[in-house]
Amino acid sequence: MNLPLKRRLATALSAALLATALPAALLATGLTGLVASRALASGPSIAAIASNQQGYGPCGASGNGYYATGTSQSDSCYEGGEAHAWCADFAGWVWQQAGATVDTNLTDAAGSFVAYGNAHGTVHGNASYLPQVGDAAVFDYETNGNGPGAADHVALVSSISYNPDGSIASLTYMNGNWGGVVAPQTVTDDYLVGQEPVGEIGGENGIQMTISDYVSPAGLTTTPTAPPTSTAPALPNTYLAEMNDNVNQLYGFQAGTNKGTTLGMDSYAAPSTIGLSDDSTYVTAFEDNDDQLHLHYSTGNNSNPKLAMATATGPSIAALNSGNAWEAAYQGPNGYLDLYSSAGVSKTTTLGMDQLTSPAIAGSGSGWIVAFQDNDNYLYITTSAGVEYETPLGMAPETSPAITALANGGFVVAFQANTGKLYTFSVSGTSLAAMKAGNKNPTPYGMEAITNPSIASYTDNTWRVAFQTNDNDLYTYSSDGTDHTSTMQMDPNSSPAITALPDGTYEMAFEANNDHLDIDHTGYVNLDTHLGMMTGTSPTISALYNP
Repeated sequence: MNLPLKRRLATALSAALLATALPAALLATGLTGLVASRALASGPSIAAIASNQQGYGPCGASGNGYYATGTSQSDSCYEGGEAHAWCADFAGWVWQQAGATVDTNLTDAAGSFVAYGNAHGTVHGNASYLPQVGDAAVFDYETNGNGPGAADHVALVSSISYNPDGSIASLTYMNGNWGGVVAPQTVTDDYLVGQEPVGEIGGENGIQMTISDYVSPAGLTTTPTAPPTSTAPALPNTYLAEMNDNVNQLYGFQAGTNKGTTLGMDSYAAPSTIGLSDDSTYVTAFEDNDDQLHLHYSTGNNSNPKLAMATATGPSIAALNSGNAWEAAYQGPNGYLDLYSSAGVSKTTTLGMDQLTSPAIAGSGSGWIVAFQDNDNYLYITTSAGVEYETPLGMAPETSPAITALANGGFVVAFQANTGKLYTFSVSGTSLAAMKAGNKNPTPYGMEAITNPSIASYTDNTWRVAFQTNDNDLYTYSSDGTDHTSTMQMDPNSSPAITALPDGTYEMAFEANNDHLDIDHTGYVNLDTHLGMMTGTSPTISALYNP
């Protein structure tokens, strides 16, 4: 079965362990044909050997194919192509190369790993089992139409991350062939807090598979690792992403649950959402299909204050620390910065904005700070206290900045400079003197034209920026100067969003190059939600309020 792959090697959370393997009835035959290992294996060595083969075809990096010698497996390579479905051959070869014990129970069929595990006492089919790096994950063993001893697929666990409560957050697998793909690739599956890794379903494009068993290799030197323990955060580690869907309606995705609406949006507008201080309610601001500001609450309530907006722009909304108060900023129909509060107060300023751009707002105590591109193409800052500052920092026309307030009373703005590169501007306070003394930081990172960064900060005053590079990659840059690229490809005309979670990690939302909403967690654990977005628009994402 062949699946279309528009993105690069690491596809996504619940995307897919979509492989095929030979369905054959395989019975445990005991410890026959035992092959002595050269050295005792470890989980990390299995992961490293498997990962080094990423991207090669059925003949492998050596050109000699994959299979474990001394077993019942046969070569995956035939005349430069694949001899047969070879996910089991790949897994057996990796185990043997790492020094694990292999034997004649292993064949070309995925189900043979259960036979191997039964012979060695290393099969784990209980949902309470915490898989280990180096384990083989067997899919649909004797289920989903498979007969005795047969399975759909086998893959190797190459990395594991955990939630704060010690449950599995995500598992990354190295696969041989899967879903018609004929090169070993990484696939990551995501597990929310409280879910168990055995029995969870992963799938894409209508194909579903279930992890039936984990099988550990015999001969490991490492002791199985227990998950870390920590105190659960005071707030739930959850988020809400909102987007302009492929029929121009506001659509949400809340940590695994779809939140569709029938609220029409401007064709090219992007929403903005924020979690309020009651720790349970989100409010989303967007430009509706009448070019008016519209507010949607996660409780289901809606508000349309009948305030006109400049076409094809987006509002920005920030929570304040006064009850459930919030403030929204947007470009009005005359090109000026306008404001609207949860108290129902609207304000039109005389501050001109560049066309087709949107402001960014951050709550600072009971007040706010707004950053925007003015009609002279400079970054401009204004506050609820009446401070106004046109910085000397030129912006790329038709782009919009992002802003985050810091716990120490300062703030940071990220934007695309008129050089086409990411720029950050850090300020220690909200006074005019502090702004004039702000730290100007031109980075070397090129951004895709007419796209915008997003920024989020943590309670320790560190921050992280997400943006689209000029190679269309999702990329992050942090306050400590570190950067990280992912293999996630974005729609060229869209911008990512980032939010900080209470446990110190972060979530990003973006439009992938297949026009799906994708969610990306710390460490680039990626989830394809399969929710279609309007091409060239940008999502928003927010955690619950965490002052």
